Amino acid sequence: MNLVKQSVVSLVIISLLLVLVSYANNQKALREANEKSENLAPTVEEPITRTPISLVGKLTCLPHKNTDGPQTLECAFGLHGEDGNFYALDFGGKEIPHYSMGKKLRVLGTLTPIEMLSTDFWQRYNVKGIITVSEIIEMK
Repeated sequence: MNLVKQSVVSLVIISLLLVLVSYANNQKALREANEKSENLAPTVEEPITRTPISLVGKLTCLPHKNTDGPQTLECAFGLHGEDGNFYALDFGGKEIPHYSMGKKLRVLGTLTPIEMLSTDFWQRYNVKGIITVSEIIEMK
């Protein structure tokens, strides 16, 4: 009977030790995970908004994203900015100034990023957004 008691006590002690070791390992893993997450900078996405813009570039017809298949001859006026991006131009119902294609211009206005547009019309062009033009200055 003594041997049975010793065996039971030994099993209980071993079980307790296993539980304590497992608990300690879990606590260590949680601490390490918390330390890693504290070292990560929180991801903050900037809201997409309309912004004032002053951009120098050349007047151009906007390029289509999809160049497979037949192409139409329409020309959507745009600006190929010195930053390498294309921008659609919105004259807000005003008369469109007469400049030749390739003319270097400074365009002032408000940029609406392509991500803010609810219409799919402008998605066919490879543009960063639409500039609502307030002023155009001819560059030399």
